[in-house]
Amino acid sequence: MNQRKLMISAVVLATSVMTMVGGVARPVVAATHHVSWAKKPFSHDPAMADLAKRTVVKNKLSGSLLVVRDNKPVLYQAYGHTLTTPNQALNVQSEYEMASIQKNLTAIMLMRALADHHLTLDTTVSHFLPSLPNAKKITMRQLLTMTSNYHLTKVSKEDLDEEAYLNFDMQHIQIKQTPKWRYEAGNYDVIAMILRQLQGKSYDDQFNALYNQHQGYNFQGYDAFTKSPYYTESQKETGQHYAGPAMIYNREIGTGAKATSVVNMYEFLEDELHGKLLSKTAWQNMTKTNGNEQYASGLYHQADGSLYLHGLIQGYEPTIKTSRDGHTMVIWFSNRMTQKTHENVAFAKLMFRAATE
Repeated sequence: MNQRKLMISAVVLATSVMTMVGGVARPVVAATHHVSWAKKPFSHDPAMADLAKRTVVKNKLSGSLLVVRDNKPVLYQAYGHTLTTPNQALNVQSEYEMASIQKNLTAIMLMRALADHHLTLDTTVSHFLPSLPNAKKITMRQLLTMTSNYHLTKVSKEDLDEEAYLNFDMQHIQIKQTPKWRYEAGNYDVIAMILRQLQGKSYDDQFNALYNQHQGYNFQGYDAFTKSPYYTESQKETGQHYAGPAMIYNREIGTGAKATSVVNMYEFLEDELHGKLLSKTAWQNMTKTNGNEQYASGLYHQADGSLYLHGLIQGYEPTIKTSRDGHTMVIWFSNRMTQKTHENVAFAKLMFRAATE
């Protein structure tokens, strides 16, 4: 099997010649020395566990939590229930929709594809999609930082395939000038379409080839997710089941259609922050913000020097806060959103502060 399991083993891939294109380290043959999750020394922190439990109970939170301090896991715990009927307890291997956190993975795919074709972040949209508004002026960097002023005016409500969804989105991309930065997922719909044109393959095929087959992670589309033994059913803030058709997830191509566990997410982020997916130069280029804004490539740059990732979709609310070296990290994946009270976000930030004290 080509999926990372919780086992005491080290995956060692042969050293290879690396080619540098646009600052991206491109392996001719995979070259990674990855120590599996279970190989990491675990140092349980009772005080941290008590803080988490008290906060979860007080705010009626539900989800899986991973806290890493000094590059060591100190808390790995699940709280709440995965199914509303019957009440089935969550466990640490439970899986959740990633929502907008997927944009970080899409950004990495774009960087690698641009390098493959000797292009840069200054390449304009017109190189791929000349019919889009302002295509001759909007660059790849503006898409990554959501500073293009693109706005998706309508989303499809039909069951379509990937190509049809993206074609629909391209027909409903318009320019919308705003006085300040605005989060706009349509930028990443454009990136997904550009990836199809650059590589001549579907977004999903490229995603699975890079992340699941080559790197050995376990990211799943919605259909596979619902069949997983670790599937979690999402809930409203009231605790009621958050029902919704598969179409709502499947149309989020490149923007938020994949699911995973907190451990798999940690392994991915650790590799990203340690230069296993992009060279240091390419990663810094990808995550450079535009002007005074905080957002780039799925990451929010925080005043305390940390990075923050967050998503919301149909009751799922994943939240991550990490140091830039990944040595301190909190991953909180919740299946009960708190969009109105922001308690999931507050909980992740509380645990991060506790981990840095």
